[in-house]
Amino acid sequence: MTDRSTSTTAPPPAPTRPAGSSRNAAVLVLFTAMTNLAEGVTKVILPLLATRLTDSPAQISGVALTLTLPWLLVALHVGVLVDRFDRRRLLWAAELVRLATIAGLFVAASADAVSLPLLYLAGLALGVASVVALTSGAAIVPSAVPAADRERANAWVAGAETVCNEFCGPFVGGLLVAAGVSVALGATGVTFVISMLVLALLVGRFRPRADDRRAPSTSRSPPGCARSGSTACCG
Repeated sequence: MTDRSTSTTAPPPAPTRPAGSSRNAAVLVLFTAMTNLAEGVTKVILPLLATRLTDSPAQISGVALTLTLPWLLVALHVGVLVDRFDRRRLLWAAELVRLATIAGLFVAASADAVSLPLLYLAGLALGVASVVALTSGAAIVPSAVPAADRERANAWVAGAETVCNEFCGPFVGGLLVAAGVSVALGATGVTFVISMLVLALLVGRFRPRADDRRAPSTSRSPPGCARSGSTACCG
């Protein structure tokens, strides 16, 4: 008689999520909310400062234009940078440029030395930094959040960007300017500082892999990506 041994097949182990993945998603959402809130405030501060210097609608609208013009001029170049360099470092660099720009405006406003050329330069600097921040922020999601949580993280990041940049930011900016230009600029600078500290909580490595460097980020989207406006959502 031959003994037959019964064998039971063990169920496959449940997939483990990378350490810090949940924290990374929360960090990205919080960082996006704070940095876009501050950016929305600057959309109000700069044109309002321009109204104190000139009555020309063209010159005032030109200040507002400098905040969005870099999307037309440098978006492709920024996409090349994002495909070749560490995305978190690019985010830090963008926040440093924003902070330095706001600090310069704060000093000029305190010394009553604000001029239209200064506002134009500040708007361009903030606009370029915005392109770098938004492009790098969209590209960092796939390497910071596992695929299982990526769709939800993208939805929260896109929602935080829209709400804070388009709705809350301008409203808060108007309230801050009513309290004083120095107060508005100071609060904006503090927000950028806090957003940089939040960014330091990300866990992982965010330098693009060799196979990710085939084409600029602005000319291609990773699988499952959808771009709406200035926000790229990667799935």
